[in-house]
Amino acid sequence: MRPEAVRASPAWRWVPLVVTLAAVGALWWGFPETREVWEAPRIPWATVGLFAVCYVLWTGLRGLRYWLLLDGPTAVAPPVVAIAYVHHAAIDFLPFRSGVLTYPVLTRFLTGLRWRRILASMVGASLGDALATAVYLAWVLPPEVGLAVGLLVVLLVGIGVGSGRVVRASFRRRHRIGRARFRLGWWVGLGLSLVFPRRDFRRWGLWAVLSLALVTLKYVGLTLLYHGWVEVYGEKPLALPRLFQALVVAELSRELPLHSWLHLGTWELAWLAVAGSGAQASVALVTHVTYEAVVLLSAVPAALYLTRVRAERRRLLPGTRIASASGGR
Repeated sequence: MRPEAVRASPAWRWVPLVVTLAAVGALWWGFPETREVWEAPRIPWATVGLFAVCYVLWTGLRGLRYWLLLDGPTAVAPPVVAIAYVHHAAIDFLPFRSGVLTYPVLTRFLTGLRWRRILASMVGASLGDALATAVYLAWVLPPEVGLAVGLLVVLLVGIGVGSGRVVRASFRRRHRIGRARFRLGWWVGLGLSLVFPRRDFRRWGLWAVLSLALVTLKYVGLTLLYHGWVEVYGEKPLALPRLFQALVVAELSRELPLHSWLHLGTWELAWLAVAGSGAQASVALVTHVTYEAVVLLSAVPAALYLTRVRAERRRLLPGTRIASASGGR
């Protein structure tokens, strides 16, 4: 895919670094919740290190999945992976989930890829996270809840198949979906055809594997971090199914458009509501603060790398014409 010519100010390369450093400083020096970590009996550094490795791996896989969905040249893969780290930190730091905009804006102005592909990659990433999380939820949910979720999925599939008649035949011909297959599984083909630039089953499979791998690393890392802090405070750990449900609900609370800074408070409330143990409030708080500290600190080198991308862009994308905001095209 040939990137378009874009207009961007050189200041774009410094914005992620300045914002990330401000977030790190605010976390460590501006909030009393951070003192809970330093006032703990001890800090489980080995567990924190393992969690940091898991976070770096799962966010790196998230960046690779973005690049896969963008269908861009190999040269833009490193910037897109770096943007994934900054994007995750910005979602937590900026109010009203406005940090979500950092991914499309930075990807557009640092790679020159089309808005349509960038927005479609966001949809594909969210879909992959939802499906991968649903796989694990089906394993840990109580039988009656799992049955209800299964019936809901069957109902939605039935609605989708029944609605196939309203989709115009021109769309079916455009995406080369056979009539029989279109009637039975048009809803799958429709969604994937909108997200991916072309029908490529190997690419779809890689997208599914990356989604499952990064969600697995995410909850393995959070589980290790939780158990590390449980040992420090001498609390009785939750059973694995209940713990996973609590962590999933806490992570879903991050999707709320209105939340406190770094989700402090909302994350813990959602976690404790499922855990059902107020005695573990301190464990939930220090687990969350450590999590956010790793997120922000990991974004610093990524933001520092992005300061160099603009200078190297002519070499990375020779087909892109660059113009400053104050100059000509």
